[in-house]
Amino acid sequence: MRGVVVAVLLSLAACGGGSSGSAPDKVPVVVSGATSAWKTLTVHTPAASAEVPADLRSKLTPLLATRLLDRPGPLGEYGLDHPQATLTYASGTGSTTDVDIGQPNFDRHFVYGERRGSAGVYLLPTDTLGPVLALVGIDIQPPG
Repeated sequence: MRGVVVAVLLSLAACGGGSSGSAPDKVPVVVSGATSAWKTLTVHTPAASAEVPADLRSKLTPLLATRLLDRPGPLGEYGLDHPQATLTYASGTGSTTDVDIGQPNFDRHFVYGERRGSAGVYLLPTDTLGPVLALVGIDIQPPG
């Protein structure tokens, strides 16, 4: 009986709770390209907007996630039905890529994000996004 319990627990762990089926060492990329690939990067809310300075831009290009939820629940569960902010990447050719930022997760180590036009929801590290969100008045308290 002990072997059956271990097998069930291993199977449940492998399921990943709706996460990507990719290898655990593969880092999900939300927005690819080096800093030089993007002419501007702005963060905005309905009330404020700011261009992201070069020192912070280098941490967001490429924008890497900790985890991809490729079968997410309703966007409201992540605060993405009414995002608190949006990152807009603009290339030299005029094309843009938007990443909506939702609410922090339960322990505030991560915030939920969604690249517009993509079906997945990403977990983005708060320590990376916190200083950028502060530019538009959003203060995510550190885990406590």
